[in-house]
Amino acid sequence: MFHFSPYKLFHKSPITGEAERVYGEIYTSDAFLNETEQVHHYGQLPPDDPGCVREKVVAAVMFASDATQLTQFGDTKAWPIYFMPGNLSKYVRAKPD
Repeated sequence: MFHFSPYKLFHKSPITGEAERVYGEIYTSDAFLNETEQVHHYGQLPPDDPGCVREKVVAAVMFASDATQLTQFGDTKAWPIYFMPGNLSKYVRAKPD
């Protein structure tokens, strides 16, 4: 379910017939496409092993935080940090478990 090869997603309008770019996932964004191009173009990222045949990919990491109230009466709060992989579709990533 992880996407390590970015791509551009287009939608062709049934009315006008024009193709329009769809932005909806991190791995279809211009930033992810540019970073993947940089990794593949320069390719000498660590480990700098000339015999390495493993593919180098970009791993998108997302962090988020929000305040949560710890007690029903009072003002004690905590700010948990959430970690989410961006290479996973938002429909899978946001699905409740």
